[in-house]
Amino acid sequence: MGRDPRTSPLDGDGRFRGLDNLYVADGSALQRSGALNPSLTIAANALRIGSLIAGGTTVRPQHTKQPNAVARSRRTEGSPAMLRAP
Repeated sequence: MGRDPRTSPLDGDGRFRGLDNLYVADGSALQRSGALNPSLTIAANALRIGSLIAGGTTVRPQHTKQPNAVARSRRTEGSPAMLRAP
């Protein structure tokens, strides 16, 4: 999956480029497996693509440059700089 048709056979919605009715919604759409079991990622992606095929809409995350709230909560005033979350 990816934006560049030269390097990605699937678009961001799992649709095979060049064929309007061919979707890939399993683990083969992932470039590589992470360190953990990807089962939940595969299931979530399959549900997202299934919703798209059924006529629904997909929800894409909005990327922001604001720091993560969890990372902010880990900061402590008295801790050494090397132990503080970014």
